[in-house]
Amino acid sequence: MQQIRRLLLTQYIGAIAIGYLLGRGTEAFFAAFMPILNTILAGAFRDREFMRDPWPAVRVSLIANLALTFLYYFFAYVFASWLYPGSVAPAQTSESRDPNQQ
Repeated sequence: MQQIRRLLLTQYIGAIAIGYLLGRGTEAFFAAFMPILNTILAGAFRDREFMRDPWPAVRVSLIANLALTFLYYFFAYVFASWLYPGSVAPAQTSESRDPNQQ
């Protein structure tokens, strides 16, 4: 595992993978609200009879995409905390004491 971690750190593959996960999470977040926008725009330009009750399908899409967003961000956090352990939760050392304290 240490060799894989060293490879991911030195070749910037880990940073690229974290960026990819964050980008996909952001894309899934915005995609969650696109069916709502499409429904509103379609309702504004079409007959009201056509858009009688689109909200159940919109709600399912919203929930699914928000769950996907959570998963992408969660995996990006877990991967970043494994790859860069000091940057996610900095450890306190004896050198970081208060200078006024003796």
